[in-house]
Amino acid sequence: MSAVKRALGWVIALCCLAVPLFVAPSPHPDRSGPSAFVAPAAELLTRIEWVRFERERRAGHPIEAIARARAALTWSPRDPAGWDVLATHLGLTLASAERESDPDRRRAWLEAGLQIAREGESVVREPMALAWTTGLLLLVHGETDPDLAWPGGTAGILSAASDAFERAASLGHPDGEAAASYARALARLETPEG
Repeated sequence: MSAVKRALGWVIALCCLAVPLFVAPSPHPDRSGPSAFVAPAAELLTRIEWVRFERERRAGHPIEAIARARAALTWSPRDPAGWDVLATHLGLTLASAERESDPDRRRAWLEAGLQIAREGESVVREPMALAWTTGLLLLVHGETDPDLAWPGGTAGILSAASDAFERAASLGHPDGEAAASYARALARLETPEG
């Protein structure tokens, strides 16, 4: 009997490993997420990709880490946490002045993070979370990165942060309006007549 159970276990394990080969998700996540057939394995596959993302990130391989994060997002596109992790990694970690001395490259990384947040906002079940992330990315750079070449300078980036927080508030984020007011006040301080 134990040989039959062992053989059955191997068959189940091989089937689990083969499922992604036949029903891999679209490289462009949509609102529906993985099919009902794959859903039980999707959480495990998502976690595996996030572990791989972290391994690549820590090893200093940003392109490989981004690829792993994108793979994880294909398995779990409606969860805002994954989109937040990738947007924050691009927009804060890779766009930080400590990591990147060139302000134009920092801006490119920030814009990549903002694009990921916008993309995620259109597919997640709680878009207010990613509107909030957009506001935070902009606010942090507005407060800490005066050399960043942004249209309108520091006041422009803080104004964009305020707009993002207002969008988060309109989507139901409880702190969106307060954060928008804060960013607006900082933007006014940065204007020449402010």
